[in-house]
Amino acid sequence: DFMEFFVSVAPTVETDDTLWIASAWNDNGFQENVNVKDHSKILRTDQFPGLGWMLLRSIWTEISQNWPANQWDWYMRNPLTSKWRDCVYPEVPRDFHTGTRGTFMDADTHKKYFDRIRYNTDANFRWSPNVYKEVRVENYEKSFVETLKSSVHVTEGWQLEVPSDIPLVVWYVQNPHPSQEKSVKPLMERFGIWHQLMRGSRQGVHEFWYRNKKVIFINTYNPPKMSHEKMKKQLWFWGYRKQTKWISYKPKGIPVFKPMDLLYQMKQPLPKDVSLEPNFAGVDVKITAASKDQTGESCSTVCVSKHLSCNAKYLPLINNCDTLKEYFNCKKCTESVGGDQPNFVSEEGDSCLVNSDPSYFSCEGHFYSARRLCPCM
Repeated sequence: DFMEFFVSVAPTVETDDTLWIASAWNDNGFQENVNVKDHSKILRTDQFPGLGWMLLRSIWTEISQNWPANQWDWYMRNPLTSKWRDCVYPEVPRDFHTGTRGTFMDADTHKKYFDRIRYNTDANFRWSPNVYKEVRVENYEKSFVETLKSSVHVTEGWQLEVPSDIPLVVWYVQNPHPSQEKSVKPLMERFGIWHQLMRGSRQGVHEFWYRNKKVIFINTYNPPKMSHEKMKKQLWFWGYRKQTKWISYKPKGIPVFKPMDLLYQMKQPLPKDVSLEPNFAGVDVKITAASKDQTGESCSTVCVSKHLSCNAKYLPLINNCDTLKEYFNCKKCTESVGGDQPNFVSEEGDSCLVNSDPSYFSCEGHFYSARRLCPCM
């Protein structure tokens, strides 16, 4: 669905001034770093990914005047070229890299960074007709903030090593300049993602999967003040000008880790009887059924429309026929498997589907003809 992805996001690329490109590639789209059960997740990055991309004719007119004779990908990553505009890309890539010879390519590099890339092979997958709305900057950031509010914010490294059905947020500080890579490379290698911090990030935020759980890494590094001329010589800092944008969402008492300190903690023995359950005491879970207009949308989107956020922890509690029948006109109710369930599908004779595999529960899952039942908070 390479072309279908571009068609789906084109309206937003054309009308959202904070975007300039759509790419089918995820620099960190390795098999173990993406949610293979949900091919619908779209992310933003302020670092050009390359490898299969779409842009407006007007953007080409803008950037082609200074098109380089070589290393055009780094020309595209230059903040003076991108003007700090974002690129949208699918978490699960829609293309793949082939070939082991090139200016910066050999067999070892290809094996380390490109051979493990996971790409969509589900021929039945269809993009939601509303996906272009989800990636608009105002909707994207609102959804991101809601995720931060309903996630576990890591206080000790071992929390990253145990199972969790709730996203984990890590606050850390690291100079992203390439000369400082040795300070963060061992940690990134443990996670299995690129050690170059700009790749796949947006305003210092990385979103990826580690050991079957969602991890959000937020860099709080603030570049030193410098003259305009000096900044031109250190363009890597330019992309991190808004590095502290999200700091106000860090809960009080949550530490900001240095990469090597976090790695050390992750390698320590796990405490006995550990738990990652957040404290939601006093917070009501509002069971919300997607309306007809929200057919094909994820629970994250449905909850955001109510100014709430979805928490997958509570999906098992509403994953039964009795609850589904309270919200939908189910003529039949059967067990199935999918990240878009529990749901109601009118195209299948007004059927309700309950998910029989707990590992598939997801707020992000959606199917083009399904109306989801969601736990919103």
